[in-house]
Amino acid sequence: GAGKTVAAKVVPNMSSIASAISGEINAAIHEPLIERLRKINPKVAHLLVNDASQADFMLSRTNIQKDFADKMAVLMLEDGFTLCADNSLEGGWGGPDWLRKYVEDSKKTRFGILVLEGGIGFFESTPCCDELYAAKKAGINLTRLNGASMMSGQYLWVEISDRVFDSMDDFERVMKPERGHQYTPIWFKATLGAFYDPALNGTPY
Repeated sequence: GAGKTVAAKVVPNMSSIASAISGEINAAIHEPLIERLRKINPKVAHLLVNDASQADFMLSRTNIQKDFADKMAVLMLEDGFTLCADNSLEGGWGGPDWLRKYVEDSKKTRFGILVLEGGIGFFESTPCCDELYAAKKAGINLTRLNGASMMSGQYLWVEISDRVFDSMDDFERVMKPERGHQYTPIWFKATLGAFYDPALNGTPY
């Protein structure tokens, strides 16, 4: 008899689709900082350098607050500051001896580390917590942009304390008399990971 034409039902390969979506997400998360900054303001991206000795600041940043960090970095670049990104480090976070190299590179900069912190979520990143703690213990200056322009004095110096405060009131009671006119009512509790010293993993500061 006459043959019949049968429409084949195409069943999508869900595993392939999931892999493609995962690949797109990972690519977005791990997109190099310089590529993201070029999209925001290509005119200043050249001020992001890989050689720490040519930088005003080393960046302390996390993909947890990527959008905030990128905007703050662009404000700094637009003010003419040169910045060295943590993605310039060989191996990145968790690579061989990365924390020691981060500290040594930060020492080579002109002003130390720029902390691109946009709230408590920043401290969900244990690599960030470990690198800030290690840097302060090494005597490196930590600075936080506190407005739209560092050139106009809108910045704060970040202090690291081994003393753990129970509350904002406790923090103010101790630090306000100690710091005087330099006191700022901004306080966060951080927790060390295993990068700085595995024996201190889980220690708050």
